[in-house]
Amino acid sequence: MACCCSDEPLTEEEQQGSDTKVQSGEFAGRPNPLGPDGQGENKFQIAMKEAPCENYGCFYLTCITCSYGTNWCLRRQVLEKDWSRYYCCQGLSPCCQEQLDNVTPADPNGRACCAWCECCVCPGLAIAATRSHLMICLLYTSDAADE
Repeated sequence: MACCCSDEPLTEEEQQGSDTKVQSGEFAGRPNPLGPDGQGENKFQIAMKEAPCENYGCFYLTCITCSYGTNWCLRRQVLEKDWSRYYCCQGLSPCCQEQLDNVTPADPNGRACCAWCECCVCPGLAIAATRSHLMICLLYTSDAADE
């Protein structure tokens, strides 16, 4: 199915250089779920590599809309419509998190606008941040192929 993905875990060399802590937000200082210390005890019901076949309707609609609407709706649902909990990339930005936090408005409506911009400008980071947020909240771990 996903022949470009290996089921082997990341080597130590592949893990070096990745941030191991959430940088800001409500989970600041906690292990990054995709880092070496971020292994949870729960697993997703559907592995990422199986998602296109298991939930093909959502998969194809996301592809057709280039993920923008799906991305924003998922983040809104994960944050339980409480935009005061929004942080750019949910504190998991691989670079410049401090600068991003400084330009994020305090007003929840302004934060919702920032979330929309994030979903449109950085859709890959936005969906990864939403997924990582869920992994931290629910103590999920990823499959080796998901990394």
